Amino acid sequence: MIGVVLTGARADGTVGMRAIKQRRGVTIVQDPLEAPFPSMPMSVMQEIKVDHSVPLGEIPALLHQLSHETAEEEGRYPMPDEIEIEARIAEQEMEGDELIASVEKLGRISKLTCPDCHGAL
Repeated sequence: MIGVVLTGARADGTVGMRAIKQRRGVTIVQDPLEAPFPSMPMSVMQEIKVDHSVPLGEIPALLHQLSHETAEEEGRYPMPDEIEIEARIAEQEMEGDELIASVEKLGRISKLTCPDCHGAL
């Protein structure tokens, strides 16, 4: 398993990259020094020791190289609660009070909303 986090604001992908690393997967982030928005790769790098931090232009060749290597056996770790919650939210398996309680376990709910879809930011 290989996880890649590119430029972006906030901390999206950090929990998923931690889960990949726990299972002996390979973690790659775009070099924050060249990322237009370095928050996402920096967040990952603050949480885990990434395997590769490279410029965007080098990621395709690295993925090609890694795809030809033999993978280590996956570690046996329980799925983090955060991943289970995010997966259930993405699959729209929750609603009402259960959804709100689950989202609050991940962080504070923003009062800001998207002007187009009115979803919480």
